[in-house]
Amino acid sequence: MFKRHSGSAFCESIRTPPTEAKRAELRAHLKKFRFPRTSPSVSTTNITNRKRSPESHSTNMGERSTAHDGMFPNVDIPDPQDNLATGFGGPDDGACFSRANMSPELGLRPDHCMFHYMFRYHLSVESIKRLRHKVLSSSLDKCTFIVYVDDDQSPTGYPTQMLGRIEKPKKGSPLFGTAAFQKLARRRLPHLVPKVWGVGKTRTMGGEELHYLLSQHYTNVTTVADIWDSLDEAARGAVLRQVAKAMSSLQNVRIGEGQRGKRDWEILRELPISDEPIDQDLPMFGGPRVGFFQNMHAFLHDRLRSINDPYDLYNDRDGCVVLQTRYPGRPAAEQQRVNFTPENLRLLQDATVICHDDLEPRNILVRMTPGTLNNPGFKLVAIINWDSACFAPFASEAACKDVNLGLRNKNATWYENWKFATGKLFDKYPDRESQEKLAMALHIADHCQALSPWLESEVRLQKMWLERERLEMAESSLDGYMRKPVKDLDELEFETLGILEDEVLVEEARNQLGFILI
Repeated sequence: MFKRHSGSAFCESIRTPPTEAKRAELRAHLKKFRFPRTSPSVSTTNITNRKRSPESHSTNMGERSTAHDGMFPNVDIPDPQDNLATGFGGPDDGACFSRANMSPELGLRPDHCMFHYMFRYHLSVESIKRLRHKVLSSSLDKCTFIVYVDDDQSPTGYPTQMLGRIEKPKKGSPLFGTAAFQKLARRRLPHLVPKVWGVGKTRTMGGEELHYLLSQHYTNVTTVADIWDSLDEAARGAVLRQVAKAMSSLQNVRIGEGQRGKRDWEILRELPISDEPIDQDLPMFGGPRVGFFQNMHAFLHDRLRSINDPYDLYNDRDGCVVLQTRYPGRPAAEQQRVNFTPENLRLLQDATVICHDDLEPRNILVRMTPGTLNNPGFKLVAIINWDSACFAPFASEAACKDVNLGLRNKNATWYENWKFATGKLFDKYPDRESQEKLAMALHIADHCQALSPWLESEVRLQKMWLERERLEMAESSLDGYMRKPVKDLDELEFETLGILEDEVLVEEARNQLGFILI
């Protein structure tokens, strides 16, 4: 089902009325993130300790970084298919080390027992014990860290540092799916996608199974989010042109077609990225986090599936997939309808490509360079965080960008530049009507979900943010939001207070969420 995805975990978790057990779980989650609320049972101390230091960089697959170390050189090898390890059989012996790997205060942490299963075919036991690591972010069910290997330990051709991720197993093994899409993308963009050094299963000293992913780590880099406000329009345009060029290359991937396509397919088949077996004779749609589907018909029914929302999704006698709204209190003339004909479904199926689905400034790494007249002063280094990647028509990614604007993503100038730079990607497909219908259907599904009383606070936050930025939906769903013209100087001056206003909007939304969960 197509879901609204705000920046707060609570906005997603209160989509349906919670049970008492769920309320307790949400309170614990609330306490962990330290959202402000009036209940004395939730501590709001040490909030300042969570702020980023000036030298901190968010290079850990899109999550917030709390540490950065650029002392070690970045090393990679030419062959994007060579891996340090791929171990899906899981742990099969009882190696045990004394270091604890988790505590309620610190969350999940790597230990030498986990490293044993990751590196046992490449390093000796003594070398594994000498491995060092630095935790970047941690929670009770996942952790991101940098692992350092001494020069005299590192196998020939491998780096002395890697970005590691461990997480508790989830349905569909999404971390393995991240590795698969990252490998696919790197085959087309070896200079922009982190190399996968290892992926598989490991075990804690207590015997608990975890999934791990080892990726290329970049040093002396920063995210576009950290420098965006300091860039002029020319530099911003240069960033987006490079990103759009990379996206265009990804859209040329055709799984199973030609020799390269067959190798792409083997990448998917070698990883357990789905609970269901993948049939190589069938087309593939979706991804590890939304599920895999055999055809566009099944993909649409899942993405647009309604539970309690005011619209119906059904198949008519002509083989069409129909979305029909039933807004309460509105006449038939004001209801909306999207009709996907069999031809629309076929054309959307042909237009399915690899979508990153989270191309935001926080997930794009650059390295600063001396600026010149023809050089914007930075170099695009990597596109990270492939957790949301999937196979879908590009209209799906464009619609997700619209839905998240003002919630998870609050950078209006990035959004405008992204829309302008990627608009030409739709020209690669002669059938714009089918893409338009898909974007419209996703917008309608999101609008209907927004009518739920459980989403009142996030809907209000998004509405206030869009009004402040003077953004309104264009007539064409593919165009997304467009900025209204400034009427007077007072309105323009109000716009410059956007950063301060964001704090007010978020504070109000957090207070409302705390009130709901009490």
